[in-house]
Amino acid sequence: MKRNVTYLPHVKQDAVEKLEKIERLLQEEQYKDALFLIKKLEKLQIEPITNRVIRGKLLALYGLEKWQSLERYCEEISSHFSITKTEDYIIAYGASLFYQAQYEEVINYIEEKLDEIELSPVSLKQLEQWYDASKEEVTNEAKTLMTKFKHAIISENETAQWQLFHQWKKLGQPPPEMFEILLAEKAVNPFVKTKIIESLQDGNNEQEVIVKKFDQEAFIILTEIPPIAEHPIYIQTLKALSNIEQKNPTVYTFTLELLQRYIEYVYPFLYKKDEIYIVAEALEAIATEHLTGESTTHEKAVKNKITQIVTSNEAYFRLFLT
Repeated sequence: MKRNVTYLPHVKQDAVEKLEKIERLLQEEQYKDALFLIKKLEKLQIEPITNRVIRGKLLALYGLEKWQSLERYCEEISSHFSITKTEDYIIAYGASLFYQAQYEEVINYIEEKLDEIELSPVSLKQLEQWYDASKEEVTNEAKTLMTKFKHAIISENETAQWQLFHQWKKLGQPPPEMFEILLAEKAVNPFVKTKIIESLQDGNNEQEVIVKKFDQEAFIILTEIPPIAEHPIYIQTLKALSNIEQKNPTVYTFTLELLQRYIEYVYPFLYKKDEIYIVAEALEAIATEHLTGESTTHEKAVKNKITQIVTSNEAYFRLFLT
């Protein structure tokens, strides 16, 4: 429990004098000396001057260009609502991210803050400079990743395809035009194709594209097919598996993992509605045998699905081999 500490008047007066000295040091750009005194004042935690001490530390760390320490401190004091709404805090946190080359975070942070608070022209100009520079850096990085991604496809390096796609995805860039073409390329990994489809769906791509997977091919308008999580076949398969949850929660959890990988492997060419319970039985059989060692005999249709699901699971884990 946090105790309220009452300080004697002379202690408070001494703290105020130290703070005034700190503020003079900051004006004189003697940041190291200012930070030394700030650390002493922080231990006292005298409420009337807390915000001024925090502001002083922000300015000192900024002036010393201790970007990692500044970022940590900004996150540490983020619960001080009144501080996080000040220009000093916004500039300090933005700088800590920008000068550590965390460009995606800079973009997201500045977009958020510009909607929250009205800034002075000077601060606004500084944020806009960091924002524009970050945008340029992210765009260039995305182009570099896409060049490497093309090479990974040409060399049929599926692990690299998976890794590079996810690195690109983190940048929050719109899908490049080549994504539409890649959906018909045999050399693109099936899981990667699904991720490409999802990125095109997120971008509301309304073009008709050719999608090829295994021995299946179709002309598809991506906005007209439901995403995996909303697909009726996926939802109905989850319902078919729900009875397992009560019998064996561990087996149930594993069946969900297997189902997700299997559907991502074949999407958008999902199995038919009349195969839902066959797939559910196959998923339960694989999970049960894997976790308990118990195996049973199955009809041919179930055996075929077991083979397909095991193949998709193995293909998924091959993506993480180096």
